[in-house]
Amino acid sequence: MKLPVVFLLCFRLTLGELIFMLKLSHFIFGYLIFLLFGTLIFYESNTVEEKKRHIQVNNHIRQFIQRNNVCLKEHDLYPYVDYFLDKSHTGLWHSSLSNTNTTKWTFGQ
Repeated sequence: MKLPVVFLLCFRLTLGELIFMLKLSHFIFGYLIFLLFGTLIFYESNTVEEKKRHIQVNNHIRQFIQRNNVCLKEHDLYPYVDYFLDKSHTGLWHSSLSNTNTTKWTFGQ
């Protein structure tokens, strides 16, 4: 006996019900592939935008440090450093910890 005939006999499905189940499984499989590609495209577009923002903030911070390369008050860099650390999670910022309110910020890979 062939497999579809055994399937029909075991579960007592009509041919129409079997065809419907096959079409439904193909539809679900196609829908899952559609969701997968949609997720990948969305993730890729967000990654590109995040990289652009990262480069832009990176350049702003570098310019800020080059202009004020003596000693900076910590609060001068708070908006930049908070954004940079929250968004990139790379930990490229290092500060020399001291008891005073002035901290020397350095930037390096």
